Amino acid sequence: MNQYNQYNLDQPINTTLEENNGMNATNAFVNSQPGKVIGPPMTNENLEGNQAPNCRMISFTTQGTKIIRTAQLQEGSDYYFNIINLKMRNGVVGQYGNYDQVFITYAISKYGWESPMEITVPYTLSTKVDSQFMKLMSHFRTIFDGQNITLDQLVGLSGSCTIFHYQAASGAVYDQVEITSVQNCY
Repeated sequence: MNQYNQYNLDQPINTTLEENNGMNATNAFVNSQPGKVIGPPMTNENLEGNQAPNCRMISFTTQGTKIIRTAQLQEGSDYYFNIINLKMRNGVVGQYGNYDQVFITYAISKYGWESPMEITVPYTLSTKVDSQFMKLMSHFRTIFDGQNITLDQLVGLSGSCTIFHYQAASGAVYDQVEITSVQNCY
């Protein structure tokens, strides 16, 4: 026997926490019957403007199960960044052969925020001038002009940036960082 109450999505629900077996609204499960929910209802307050991991949409299909990734930040140009970490991943096997990746973790902030939000963006290491990685590196030229550096020397650099979104064919949406200016802290 199912321990959860069934709710019709077309009718308002007025239940207490005890009636929902102590579960909160983010723990709703969709029944195989359209329009029915097993467990407490998922409300719009949980989804709009809240991209916490427990609010992400999970898709169950005959091909498998996947979580649709959503962007964490709104698109815009009034953000500030600070590079707080870099990690390398060598020899990643891809569709066109092996390649190396660098994962840059940014602390992104905006005027009025109490604390920055961390996002990690992967870059494929490439020497092509139009690659995302080389476009990123070109912003640091004024600071390091005439020098040879390691990637670790980028940690601690800060400045202003624009956030935009990239949508993959799978439907996942990723945050991307486009640096607009860099502060010379050296």
